[in-house]
Amino acid sequence: MKRIIVASLVAFVLLVVIAAWLPVSVFQCPDAYAGGKKISGTGKVIAIVSETKIYPGDNRSHVLALSNMHEVDNSADPLFNNVQVNEVVASDYTAGTGTMRGYRVSTHPGGHKTFMAMEGLTKTVMKPGGPPKTTFGGKWWYTGGTGKLKGITGGGTFKGKVTKAGVTYEWEGEYEVK
Repeated sequence: MKRIIVASLVAFVLLVVIAAWLPVSVFQCPDAYAGGKKISGTGKVIAIVSETKIYPGDNRSHVLALSNMHEVDNSADPLFNNVQVNEVVASDYTAGTGTMRGYRVSTHPGGHKTFMAMEGLTKTVMKPGGPPKTTFGGKWWYTGGTGKLKGITGGGTFKGKVTKAGVTYEWEGEYEVK
């Protein structure tokens, strides 16, 4: 009985987070960022800090998850190189395929921060006699910044994969600091 109550509370909190975030994301997500400075780079998940999974019960492979991850982003642009990232993602997957939405707080060299929102899709393909192939991709956009990056706007796209070695991704976009 306690497990059902705890699972129900976690599911409720997850739904409240998604419900609160969705209207904000719809109005803040620009489709194009013309005129900004182009940036690109790579990143990888260093550690999963915490993760809560809930199984709704409609399908054995359906899972809602709330994850907090530590990541590192690298870029040829020194302002975006060796950036420490804390990412929180809410996902809704069936057999490893589904949607994800989340937020990132990135600490840049010099202590400046950027705040971002993101959304995307994950696809998992089962391979006979081998591990599944999991890829993901989507879009991201800035919601704010501090220090040198106060007033930052812009966004872009990301794509990545999950392997035995871990989660890696590539990203690109444009930004402007007003």
